Amino acid sequence: DGLGVDSVFFYQSSATTYDLKYYQTDVVSSKLSCSDSLNLSVVVNLTPTLSFDLGFDRICIDSTNVPLDSLAFPIGGVYSGNGVIPNGGLFTFIPSIADTGTHVVGYQFTTNKNCSASISDTLIVDSLPKVALSAIPDFCVDGDTLHLASYATPFGGIFSGSGVAFNSLGYVFDPDSGSLGSSNFVNYLFQNPISGCKADSTVLVTINNKPQVAFTALPDFCIGDSAYSLTQHTQLGGFFSGTGIDSGLTIFNIDTAGVGTHIINYTIINANGCVDSASQTTTINSLPVVSLSISTDTICFQSTPYQLSGGLPAGPGAGAYTGKNVSFNQFNAFNAAVGTDTITYTYTNPITGCINASTDTILITPLPQPAFSVNIDSICNNELAFNIGGGVPNVSIVLTETYSGVGITSGQFNPSTQLPGIYTITYTVVDSLNCTNLITDDITVNSIPSINFGTVNNICFQDTLNISASITGASSWQYKLIQGTTNTIHP
Repeated sequence: DGLGVDSVFFYQSSATTYDLKYYQTDVVSSKLSCSDSLNLSVVVNLTPTLSFDLGFDRICIDSTNVPLDSLAFPIGGVYSGNGVIPNGGLFTFIPSIADTGTHVVGYQFTTNKNCSASISDTLIVDSLPKVALSAIPDFCVDGDTLHLASYATPFGGIFSGSGVAFNSLGYVFDPDSGSLGSSNFVNYLFQNPISGCKADSTVLVTINNKPQVAFTALPDFCIGDSAYSLTQHTQLGGFFSGTGIDSGLTIFNIDTAGVGTHIINYTIINANGCVDSASQTTTINSLPVVSLSISTDTICFQSTPYQLSGGLPAGPGAGAYTGKNVSFNQFNAFNAAVGTDTITYTYTNPITGCINASTDTILITPLPQPAFSVNIDSICNNELAFNIGGGVPNVSIVLTETYSGVGITSGQFNPSTQLPGIYTITYTVVDSLNCTNLITDDITVNSIPSINFGTVNNICFQDTLNISASITGASSWQYKLIQGTTNTIHP
């Protein structure tokens, strides 16, 4: 029950607070019923009233971006449509993204009560006029003026630029007002009278007097570099000259020119017989003096990576070592084969950039190939310590040979201090070049058998007695009488 309630439906007619009441009655019997009610307040909020005006109906596709955030009221809503780009909570209309045509820009605002409304405005993005300006022929100094109208479309635009003037014939190009060379430009600007969009086109016009030779800077070289093709000139038809230049060619021979500073000239003669030339200086540098004498020229096969040194000039970042099995200036003998490897030290002069290299060799020697078969490979754990033997170094000069492993002290194995089991013995040999290799063999330590007799009673002569014992740790055993003729063997 309440204002705006029709049966079970609620209709709001204005923004205000509505007080509603809900009734419920339960009929218990024909004489008894129970009822209760619940009060409810409903707040109806206002829908926001919006205004939005872009401020223009047309825009050119190359126009600057249009900030939208201050064009609608209340501010703080969301803009949408082709070409509308959000950026950090702000919205911008970008004509080039929207592309040409008619576009609707929408604005939606939501109040803090979550009530929303939307509004839109329409604009047209116009394309730029298609402007074409044909090439204008070259001029000579003191040449006639040229009427420009026939070189541009659409008709009705404005010409400007160096050498452009306006007289009774309309727009003309006057070479007397221009500059010598190809730096004269003529620009044609046309504005669409309906959309107001503009486009232009520009061409260069040459006024000949003498050729304007351009010869850009040459790089420096290192003696020994390959012959260099000269491409620093912007105009063809000329010729190069100077030390190291073959007559009529564009090739600069570095070795022919030699170490030092050289001047290269480029000369051109145009169709009018005008001559001009330009020159550039280049320096040919000598190569750095590089040497390599590896400090350790013999290394063991499969040894740890070896840091290479001995290259000159030296110093941090000076040069680099390369070669088979070389990486990060380290030689990895583990991947190498026995024999001689060549190491190259390459140095780059930090000032001239010239590179030179030197080589040295490193010898990878084979490791010792010892043989080893332990003298006693099975022993009881109550035996005395014994000297390990059986190792053969198989090298002509032995620096050291040692036995190692659990239970070994000073070359002796003591089974009495070890639990039963298998023990690995390592035989290590170091030769005269300090190259090391090893080989292993196993010793089995066995436990001592345990025998426990039960009670043996006395017997009469010619009687028979069965004797048994509890035996552990043995695979075979034998019963033997101290006096008598009967032996029992098991198994």
